[in-house]
Amino acid sequence: MKKYCILIIAGFMAALSGCQSGNQTNALDLEVLEQTDSVFSASGWTWATFDIDVPVNGPQVLVDSVMALINKEVHHMCEISAESFERPEGCGYVAYSEQEMFTNDGTRLLSHYLEKYKQLIKDSVSCTLDFELKMEAQTARFVTFGLECLHCGASCGSYKSYYTYDKSDGHQIKEMISHDNLMRFFKDYPEYRSYIDDGPGDEFINFDYGFLDDNFSIAVMGYDNHFGLLSVPYDEIFPYLSPDAQALVEL
Repeated sequence: MKKYCILIIAGFMAALSGCQSGNQTNALDLEVLEQTDSVFSASGWTWATFDIDVPVNGPQVLVDSVMALINKEVHHMCEISAESFERPEGCGYVAYSEQEMFTNDGTRLLSHYLEKYKQLIKDSVSCTLDFELKMEAQTARFVTFGLECLHCGASCGSYKSYYTYDKSDGHQIKEMISHDNLMRFFKDYPEYRSYIDDGPGDEFINFDYGFLDDNFSIAVMGYDNHFGLLSVPYDEIFPYLSPDAQALVEL
């Protein structure tokens, strides 16, 4: 009977340990809340659309890093949307600094900004602006947000940016690959070279990089004011990555 009780207790402790371990693993995941809204101009022909994933749970240092990014980019988008409107003193419209607008309230971040900017955007927007800031990948080691912005007026343009964060301490991987190493990669893998050979030339192309679940994504910008995406397997790009970036890749 004594041994039986010991086995029951041992089984209970093992189950409890398993639950705690599972909770610890889940606690490392960044949970986000999608928030969307559109602001139409007085004419109804032009508008600004926001679609963002806002962190509402996860490791605090990671939440803080991503919230800083989202505040910065949403503030920037609001200012761009309303930049054509002259804001003289006494008109009732003001320019808010990023520090004044910063919020940690993830459940209503977008409404926090639009409460201040919505009327100004309505009165001033003169083109179509689509703004998406979405969580595109999450593994045990990193989380990646992608920013896409499309603006159309007399002409259309778009761009793509990536932001990859180390989940262990929340820092953003600033340099994933140097320009020299990228050019060396294109030389060693000529099948990818056409992505820039067919363009306006290396000196006129900008690149941005992101870690996705199963590939390294390169946003190539410089083609008629729009971007193209190039996906590269990790096992091919790994030797060319920075040490900081290599630490996040599981081959």
